Amino acid sequence: MKANFSPSGSQLHFESIWSCYSVSQNSLIAYRASIWANFKAGKTLPVYFMGMRERHLEEYFVRCEKELDYVTGLQLLSTIEAILRLDFLGRVNTPPYAPPPLAPPG
Repeated sequence: MKANFSPSGSQLHFESIWSCYSVSQNSLIAYRASIWANFKAGKTLPVYFMGMRERHLEEYFVRCEKELDYVTGLQLLSTIEAILRLDFLGRVNTPPYAPPPLAPPG
């Protein structure tokens, strides 16, 4: 049975995952600082945070950090899986006795 698989060429790389994680983490830190500054100054908060106490605000941002970590971990795992699958399929679909490819004429 032949596998119907053709890589798209748009695989994720570890650098792009780390870059996305860093940008998201920095944005979350800045948003947390902004919300805390407005909370302590008694200014109006976004509707989602209305009625929250300090403990609830802190719990919200801890949950956001955990979710970001989980999503990034899932991206890393799926990227590793894709790399292993591509390597496996490349080895299986290329017989060891295959002659080297011919050079283009010219």
